[in-house]
Amino acid sequence: MLESGPVDEVTRKGGVLRVRLAAPIDVEALEPLAPFAPRVDGDVLLLELGDRDPAEVNALALPHLVASGARIVEVRLGESLESAYLARRAREEASSS
Repeated sequence: MLESGPVDEVTRKGGVLRVRLAAPIDVEALEPLAPFAPRVDGDVLLLELGDRDPAEVNALALPHLVASGARIVEVRLGESLESAYLARRAREEASSS
């Protein structure tokens, strides 16, 4: 099934902060970021914004990541269309099995 709607909604632009790292990060380093429900997918870290201002999440998370030795390549709001599509497919496949 395809998802439709505004691109910002489909890619969760207001709901997730996507941090691409130069290399995967040690999961233990993410413990202080637990309020943001961190998820790691290879070299990408996803942080849930909830109702928080993205600038506030940046101010808390990014210094912690740098202090933990993470080398940050890119920070963006939301997921790419491709990532949103693949996540949707994975959820559908999991629910049908």
